[in-house]
Amino acid sequence: MKVKKGESIKLNLIINNGNEENNFEIAANQAVNNNNFTLDYSLSDEKVKQYLVEQEPTFNFYKDIFFEKEAKAGPLKLILAPNEVREIAIAFKVPKAGIRGQAIGGINVTKIPKESDRQQGILNVYSNVVALLMEDINYSNKKEKNLEFDLGKSNETEQIIEVKNPNSSLLRQVSLEARITDNNGKIVSEFQSSQTAVVPNASVSLKLMLSLNLRVTIV
Repeated sequence: MKVKKGESIKLNLIINNGNEENNFEIAANQAVNNNNFTLDYSLSDEKVKQYLVEQEPTFNFYKDIFFEKEAKAGPLKLILAPNEVREIAIAFKVPKAGIRGQAIGGINVTKIPKESDRQQGILNVYSNVVALLMEDINYSNKKEKNLEFDLGKSNETEQIIEVKNPNSSLLRQVSLEARITDNNGKIVSEFQSSQTAVVPNASVSLKLMLSLNLRVTIV
């Protein structure tokens, strides 16, 4: 979405329920790349901070998005009758200072599990997400930088590799591979991620197993 400073925006989300009465929770969350380097839209306000460069976001998905006519931001809980179709109003306002680069989050719709959802002792939780990507109407990402890599803390069993997106914009179609090899070039520990997007200002710590006389290679 191309947005303007101070602009008020209204969206609608349509939920189609199944043939049983169900409880749902709708929440807006910041998107991050988790420790598996995959996009994650499910984390709480406190947990996302460990996956982002420390700076105040220009848009807060936890405090700036309102569902229905709620006066307070936060998750919305509702009950849908069998086969009911419900249209949920979503409202938010772009900060007066505007969006710095891009802001990406998701609207999560989660069906609260019931005992009937339990299969072979496992209680399944069903959730869908609609991604929400905003950028200032005048924003240009022509000066994007590559990912940054640093060796973090290490001990006798593991080596931390710090991966950061120095941009305030989404990096698309990124594949990542990190390896630890011995002096003979034999791979003893490896991390690979399939092609994914990297959120603005991402800061992810990857863990690789470590032993003596090894070297680290990042591709």
